[in-house]
Amino acid sequence: MRDRFNQSEVWERLGLPAETLNDIHYNSKQMNSFRGRLFSRVVPTIKDIGLWGPRIQKAFAEMGVMDYARIDVVEQLANDGKVAEDFDRRMFVEKAIT
Repeated sequence: MRDRFNQSEVWERLGLPAETLNDIHYNSKQMNSFRGRLFSRVVPTIKDIGLWGPRIQKAFAEMGVMDYARIDVVEQLANDGKVAEDFDRRMFVEKAIT
């Protein structure tokens, strides 16, 4: 998942320096944000559902995403629910106004 949006084949096909462009892409603000959002969900969920064995932990450690294991899944889901409710309220008000 971490490398899912790697564009090596595209860069190579275009005759561009793939290694340099991969480095730029991988370290971009957008990709760092995407990986953070992705792994802030995946890592605590994997841990919460009981798939937290040594092999999984090793893989996450190698990817540098073990800090996300500290996230409280229950708290995260409660916050998601609040965000959804706020969104629904705003949509209801918008529809009522228009």
